Amino acid sequence: MIFNIKDYGAVGDGITLNTEAVQSAIDACFADGGGRVVVPAGVYKSGTIWLKSHVELHLESGAVLLASDHLDDYNEIDAFEQNYRVERSEGWVGKHLIIALEETNVSITGHGCVDGNCYAFVEDAPTPYLYKWRYGVTSLKDEDAMRPGQLICFIECRNVAVSDITIHNSPCWSTYFLGCEFVTVRGIKVQNPMNMLNSDGIDIDTCRYVTVSDCIIITGDDGITLRCCEQMVKNKDIHCEYITVTNCVICSSVCGFRIGVGNGIIRHARLSCLTIDKASRMIEISTTFSTDCAFIEDINISDVSCTDTDRIVSIGARNGGLIRNVTVENIRAEVTAQSSIWCGDGTLENINLRNIEMYASERYAEMTPKHYAERGSYLIGIRNGSRITLDNVNVYGSFSEEKGVCLCEDCKSVIQKDCNF
Repeated sequence: MIFNIKDYGAVGDGITLNTEAVQSAIDACFADGGGRVVVPAGVYKSGTIWLKSHVELHLESGAVLLASDHLDDYNEIDAFEQNYRVERSEGWVGKHLIIALEETNVSITGHGCVDGNCYAFVEDAPTPYLYKWRYGVTSLKDEDAMRPGQLICFIECRNVAVSDITIHNSPCWSTYFLGCEFVTVRGIKVQNPMNMLNSDGIDIDTCRYVTVSDCIIITGDDGITLRCCEQMVKNKDIHCEYITVTNCVICSSVCGFRIGVGNGIIRHARLSCLTIDKASRMIEISTTFSTDCAFIEDINISDVSCTDTDRIVSIGARNGGLIRNVTVENIRAEVTAQSSIWCGDGTLENINLRNIEMYASERYAEMTPKHYAERGSYLIGIRNGSRITLDNVNVYGSFSEEKGVCLCEDCKSVIQKDCNF
């Protein structure tokens, strides 16, 4: 069955608040056993809407679902148990435009747009950071009220599909999957300001059986993340595992990929056939984001082209965490800062860099002393790891003719094979 939101009173003028009309169409579709809720061409302003089982929210070409500019139009921050309530250090609260909570067979499709309306809550602040947020960062208009959190949320759902839609101006993470199983994300476009803090493209947290393909992500924070905040979910038997990402283009102000964050397990992930632009780190794999501790293993990243990128890899184990059995291969990258593989208070073993081409470059017209200090003296720094292999790693240029290209300290078994420094 087809349920058109206009039949329930929606007005696509970009001014009228349509939360009730959109929700009524979804509820009617659900009550009828499922079907398609259609958002036709027009700009439909809305607060929080709740997707239901067996409902497809379909945005037709020319349709824009515009997030409200008033926080009162969104869900209460205690609306569900698994919600992030307040992230004051990052300036956002747990209010969302679209929520699917513990539902089955839910999807968002079509060639329309979801606009997060971020500039209703933030403004540009031009001062850039070093080696990330090169265009500066946004600042809050109201530091007490802050801004909405994740734009589109699927929380402990099964059989989830998001395809073809465009996401603009997300005030926080664009799409967020927590504790979900059997997830397909295909052909979406994320176009967020390059200075928008926390505007990740796709965040996959404690989910299993996930495929991401054919997406274009332009964003002011991480492109795609794999997280393991297992403490957030009711299902204590689920981990972040069995995930593939392929045929995607990512332009990021921070990490192309971030793997880590949370107290749990991330494993069995394959990332391949990717083009990454402007990321401060092509990929970051870290056991610890603040005080948490992740256990990460069986990760493969392959066939990646990086342009105007600072670092290929940043791999770090500490806080008792573990990183092992990681392969990064078939990479060509322009780099302006040191890649690192290191271990503090943790376990780091069997890390393989294979078939790598790195071209050292200076991105900035004028490198300040701070740029030089943060860049590092070596293109590759390895510390306190076990079974580290550099196989056919070719480096062109260096940051210091005096110090060289690669530094290894306090490692057990480092193998260099057919390398050209």
